[in-house]
Amino acid sequence: MTSRLANPSILVCEEQDRWILAWRRALGNAGDRLRLVRTLSQCAAELAAAPGSLVALEVTGNRAAAALSALARWRRRYAAVRVIGMLGPPAADDQSADELEPLLYEAGAVLVVRSALEVPAAAGVARRHLSLAPPARLPLREAILDRLPWAEFATPGFFTPGFATPEFASGGTAAAPDPPPALPAGP
Repeated sequence: MTSRLANPSILVCEEQDRWILAWRRALGNAGDRLRLVRTLSQCAAELAAAPGSLVALEVTGNRAAAALSALARWRRRYAAVRVIGMLGPPAADDQSADELEPLLYEAGAVLVVRSALEVPAAAGVARRHLSLAPPARLPLREAILDRLPWAEFATPGFFTPGFATPEFASGGTAAAPDPPPALPAGP
């Protein structure tokens, strides 16, 4: 059985907040699976927990070598990972962007974007990637509670930490709901 952490997400790896806002706008309802990471090592840790994630990796001129190396390493280590390269501000304006784009594709990127205006197309790639991921295999109780629209009202004793209300988790009982108001007697 795998845990909820194994569910893939969209990891936006950038040092500044240049791309994350565009990703949030483009993803809309799927934005709850969006995670911001600042460093390549944080991104690697997130990938270890959820190896089927999609990484939107910002590549700037000063960290291009490290980013390309990390991208190639992730593609070798995690077969299901997909990477979208995002050319950062220093790289997007100068000649090195034209040099970096083919290197990103060669290292394993599925798409390279140069501006926030291209993020909606990249978000489509991300949605498709997440839709192809197999559902997480949860223990029976967690799987049932995950499907209930009213998990917080589950029977006491049938709870999973994080899903039950605190009164159930502490062994207490819930107060009975107020009865519906009585209807007036007939005419």
